[in-house]
Amino acid sequence: SPLITKSAVEATKTLFKELKKKWNMKIDDKFGEVVLETLLFYLHYIDRIAYHRFGARQRDIFMDALLAEIEQWLLSFCENKTEATGLSLAFEETYSKRQREYAPYKLLAEKNGEISGTIFWEFGKKIAGILGDENNIAVILLVKLIIHSSLMALPLPDFFKK
Repeated sequence: SPLITKSAVEATKTLFKELKKKWNMKIDDKFGEVVLETLLFYLHYIDRIAYHRFGARQRDIFMDALLAEIEQWLLSFCENKTEATGLSLAFEETYSKRQREYAPYKLLAEKNGEISGTIFWEFGKKIAGILGDENNIAVILLVKLIIHSSLMALPLPDFFKK
């Protein structure tokens, strides 16, 4: 899980750097929210692969363990038990919400190359919305490019070794 969290943070840093460079966007106050959404997206993506690799039962075991590690990482930023409890509940609720939200979308584009209706497109729209305009196609495509590249760089087959 440290690799996943680090990758989500680094991908967000890359995205913010590009957005500032290309469009001089003032978005620093959105960094934490975008990191969290990126992490939730990574978890959804990994969950889909785990389901296809292991089947439902083993996927549940794998994802429960991964989610527990990610949650512990998040809780390490809390200053007290009350804050940790609130963050834990919010993370679990938001994770479940994102799972339901992304579930209907295709993982990859159809052969015609149409990327709308894929999880990468919908995630790009979510991030563009956080940054001010969910219909900004340039931001959506930049998000898709950076996040897809980041996920492809993760050694996902190593995560799934039994």
